[in-house]
Amino acid sequence: MLHNIPYLTITKKMKVYGYRRRIPEDVRFLFDGKLEIVKSLKTKSLTLAQIEVQRMNQWFEERVATVGYSKNVTPRVPVKLVRDIHADMKKAGDHPDNVPNINAQTSLSDIYELSDDFLDVAVQAKHLADGNISLADYEEYLASYQDTDIGKIIQFKRNKDHLWMWLHKKYMDLDAFKASGADPTLLDRNGYLPPQKKWDEQDPEVVRYRIMCGENLLPEPTWQNAVDDYLRQYNSSPKQRSAQQKTKHSRAVKSYCIKISASFPHGMNTPLKDIDAEDVRDFIRRDDVQPSTKTKNLTMLRAVWNSWSAYNQKQAVEGDPFRAEIDLHKSAIEGTEVNRRSFTPSEFRKFNDSLATEADKEVRLVGQIAAYCGAPTGEIAGLERKDVKLSSTPPHLVFRAVAGKDRIARSVPLLEPIRTELEAYIKEQQCIDPTDPVFTSKVVRAPSDLSKKLKVHITNERPHDPLSLVPYSLRHTFKDRVGQVVKGGFAQYLMGHKTEASSKIHNRYGTGAPPAALVDGMIAVQALTDWGMFEEFD
Repeated sequence: MLHNIPYLTITKKMKVYGYRRRIPEDVRFLFDGKLEIVKSLKTKSLTLAQIEVQRMNQWFEERVATVGYSKNVTPRVPVKLVRDIHADMKKAGDHPDNVPNINAQTSLSDIYELSDDFLDVAVQAKHLADGNISLADYEEYLASYQDTDIGKIIQFKRNKDHLWMWLHKKYMDLDAFKASGADPTLLDRNGYLPPQKKWDEQDPEVVRYRIMCGENLLPEPTWQNAVDDYLRQYNSSPKQRSAQQKTKHSRAVKSYCIKISASFPHGMNTPLKDIDAEDVRDFIRRDDVQPSTKTKNLTMLRAVWNSWSAYNQKQAVEGDPFRAEIDLHKSAIEGTEVNRRSFTPSEFRKFNDSLATEADKEVRLVGQIAAYCGAPTGEIAGLERKDVKLSSTPPHLVFRAVAGKDRIARSVPLLEPIRTELEAYIKEQQCIDPTDPVFTSKVVRAPSDLSKKLKVHITNERPHDPLSLVPYSLRHTFKDRVGQVVKGGFAQYLMGHKTEASSKIHNRYGTGAPPAALVDGMIAVQALTDWGMFEEFD
């Protein structure tokens, strides 16, 4: 039977399935230096073989991700040294990029002007060579062109020639010169080049001269370079992000970038130019998650790829190896998307009663806030101390706008008993500084773990309903409840939905103290005992 399952092999004679996987060079030290993993699965059943292949893939990826396999490669000329010299030369005006040049975009008038200036300077140089003018007169003439294109070109050429002569003097092999028996006066003669020692490639002056000659001394950028540069740009961005956001995103990027690099020819040290769409396809098709999750992860990887070219234009890479898979999985989202429903009033009461018995205080409080105001658990988990306004009139929570989400920042009034419980928890946790996270446990900060904890408290009284009942259904439930008792614009504001009506309210009140209409609205929501339309099943 034919198959296209990666790493699965079959013997021609006995038709026994096996596993074969090439090990990237940079990770071979994790596998006793082996070039590849070759193992018989000892079965002729394709179904059993597929299960075993999945187990082997998981073992391989977990081992690689746990131990890590990036090695720091020190190039002959350190990257930081080259970049620092590039920056210094640009500031000093000695960089080749600062020198005017003629290209397809140069206007004809500029070309004519530069040609005339070149001719004038060439004529004066000829006069100097013929002895018709003095060196002082020639220099004075050149000084008149100081701020022109021809002046900048001449100055660059002089600086380059001066550095060239200095380096030949600096690396002169005096012993070899003496041994040659040459006339010592040669050393004082302009243009004489003495015997040379080997130039030090890491000497900043040598690096500077090579850059002036137009050499590209930066090594081929690797996937590791792209990841490091992306994180550096992300964490230094002027965009307002909390320390928690930066840490969470940085960890996610590192983890997933390391994971995909197992499919690249040289792991994290694979040059960007050697990464192609086939590498991405082989990896993402084996990732056993929903298309929406794959799209999100691929978009994150693509951001790393694009960031490199945006901030390192001298080493920009062509193409987009992630585009095809992103488009493919985006189109598959609709067919696999989980449709959720609201809690019925009975299910909602049972959820709250069960949640009250939850031993983990943070899980309990996050669940109670989600049930109270319909905020996504991710927004609740990201609350900082400055977002909890216990002493304000009225007390309220501030939910900040989340990057990548089409939601507005909003203030939600805090009513009893949730206000008192939240206040007691904050005092117990000694959450004082404005940027202190309100919730700190690993469970609350891991969306999948938190969802599992909250699911335990859900009682599904409609098992035949095709719509799912999950923790996120608390948001759908709040939407049904608030929609019954609160006017449109205020209801959308409390939900965080960005609409014309909610934006007007946001522009008026921002994230300040909520107006009376919102307080009254939340009181009415909490008093509701019936909501929604639920289809009956026989």
